[in-house]
Amino acid sequence: MLLTVISVYWGLSKGAYDNSLREVFSVLINRDQENILYTIIWDIRIPRILCSFIVGCSLGLSGALIQFSTRSPFGDPHIFGVGGGASFFKAFVVAGIISFSNINLFLSSVIGGLVVSSILVVILYKKDFPPIKITIIGIALGAISVALSTGVVSYGKVFPSQALGLISGSFSSSSWEILIYTFFVFVLSIAISIFFINSFTPLLLGDTLAKTLGVNPGKSRLVCITIAGVLASTSVYAAGIVGFVGLLSPHIARNIIGNDSKKLLILTILIGGVFVLFADQIARSLFSPTELPVGMITTAFAAPLMIFIGYRLKLK
Repeated sequence: MLLTVISVYWGLSKGAYDNSLREVFSVLINRDQENILYTIIWDIRIPRILCSFIVGCSLGLSGALIQFSTRSPFGDPHIFGVGGGASFFKAFVVAGIISFSNINLFLSSVIGGLVVSSILVVILYKKDFPPIKITIIGIALGAISVALSTGVVSYGKVFPSQALGLISGSFSSSSWEILIYTFFVFVLSIAISIFFINSFTPLLLGDTLAKTLGVNPGKSRLVCITIAGVLASTSVYAAGIVGFVGLLSPHIARNIIGNDSKKLLILTILIGGVFVLFADQIARSLFSPTELPVGMITTAFAAPLMIFIGYRLKLK
């Protein structure tokens, strides 16, 4: 909670144009649209704060669903490549090869993510692969998608900052339109997840035991990976590839409350949201006015924690 308050305060009041919270509230209450501060806060800072939080929530939920469905502790939307289709489409736009409106880029990103997710679903639908095999398959898919996206960006005449924004994440282009699309997908994904939530925990026991508990593993895995793919794709559309959030958030939540699926999903969502919100404030403020890729900050924080968690992790 404290981290959230600090991040929101920093996001509203600090930047190239510093101001006090009193000025922020005064401008927003009076809705003085001729004041440049109103434009900075309402059109730039608030959408960015909300986008970073929703993207973090989406990545956290996506990571938890992948870890449920694959039983792999290394489940992450970007490691498994389920957001790779979105990064491939966005790479064409960043490289200037094609020109898309926001809505078309959003739809193509989701479709691209569903294509990669469907490949993973087809591989895993009928056969109960051990987690290590699933992890290897997922890493391979993720590597292919990143390689293709990097190749497209390299082909186009792209500024380094634009390439970094795609490969390592950036919220510098956040807007109300991007926020609306991202929020809509996030809310819809939560609703579907809640509807199927009782079938998620049995997946951790393996397909045989899940079937004895009345759960269809193939169907549940299809739902999990599809939702995860759409969430990851929307996150890539909004901010590029932000690494480690989907991997780390479920592990922190699991260490706090265990494997209860309902509590785990809620806490994972909150951890992911606050983590990315905080990381974005550091990314834009550390060397202001130059912005760092937000994925660099999330990795810098998450990698040491994952080393510690991995050291304690007991794999069967």
